[in-house]
Amino acid sequence: MRALGFSADRPTAAGGDAAKHLRPLKRADIGAVELHWNVTADGRGISIDPAPLWARAEPRTFSAVTALGLAPSDLVLHLTAHASYDHQFGQGVRPMIDLAAVVDRYHDRIEWRAVLARAREWGWWHGVGLALSLAADWAEADIPRDVLAEIGIQKEEPIYGVAEQQIAGAGHVPLMRHTLTALAHERRGRRARYGLARLFPALTPTAREYGTSTRSFTFWSFYVRDVAARVVRHTPTLARWQFRGDADLDAFALNQNRLSKWMNDSDANEGAHG
Repeated sequence: MRALGFSADRPTAAGGDAAKHLRPLKRADIGAVELHWNVTADGRGISIDPAPLWARAEPRTFSAVTALGLAPSDLVLHLTAHASYDHQFGQGVRPMIDLAAVVDRYHDRIEWRAVLARAREWGWWHGVGLALSLAADWAEADIPRDVLAEIGIQKEEPIYGVAEQQIAGAGHVPLMRHTLTALAHERRGRRARYGLARLFPALTPTAREYGTSTRSFTFWSFYVRDVAARVVRHTPTLARWQFRGDADLDAFALNQNRLSKWMNDSDANEGAHG
């Protein structure tokens, strides 16, 4: 990738927080590319063995280089899980548009029976189903009617409305929402400790992510720059959230927690009875 003109904003290696992909590699005329070895991080309820994904992977030509990419059915599953389990639909309408574009491009190659079967097998049924239903509604994704009927999620269901609120409200909450929301209703002291931990990430995991040692000059040069950028970017949000509260963030957190509980509890029950 570096030979093709891509670069990272800091050293990057498979370690630390890089649980399934490296930090984005960027090139001005293309944008950012994330090199994945799995679509889920280890140790989560939705974690899967990536070996079958690699076995089904297909060659893709990217900037005159051939690499392996997900087969169309697996790509649908990845996009739906990323929108639902990873972000609780908090990235706005963009993931729905991505899904619609993938379905349009690969409409004759997506094996919908396999998509549904793998969603059940992997414990992704409710997140995948909700994402596909929303994509059909919000982005007019051409999901087959029999697939939507088997998923069986109705617009009138309360959880559907919660997910729609997340999509519509994603632009009104700070960029740290994915982590701040976990503590949105905690006491002020815990909020403060958590905020400091976000501004000053742990040294050893960060060093693993950089692919270097905490004793190296390279580590400290990038770590100081990273902390400075975090302070500038996130201090106003943290201060507002800590001392004055943030109604948008609190509402977003409540919805996120409701969605996570619904998807995870429902999938556990599906696995127990299905």
